[in-house]
Amino acid sequence: MKFATVTEKENQLMGRRELWLSIEHKGQATPTRKQLLDGVAKAVGSPAENVIIDRIFTDTGRSSSRLKVLAYKDKNSIPKAKLEKMNPELKQPAKPAEAQPAEEKK
Repeated sequence: MKFATVTEKENQLMGRRELWLSIEHKGQATPTRKQLLDGVAKAVGSPAENVIIDRIFTDTGRSSSRLKVLAYKDKNSIPKAKLEKMNPELKQPAKPAEAQPAEEKK
């Protein structure tokens, strides 16, 4: 896959770089975040654990996509929701609702 940087912006408040990349994936379906992570990390020059692929937009009828990538300065500054997006297994399962007794009909 070929990666090309479209735009890059420094967000000092959040401690990250925000990038838009374009990729070509000829003859393949849209790749998953996990499939893209190593190539994207190399393309943006950050360790893979500090990179979040926030969005993937596939161009209709084409074998190319646009990615919104967040490259954080350190792993500790990544919000929990963003980590769960990249690693769904980190998401805590929802607690089952307690069974409530049915009301009696009179």
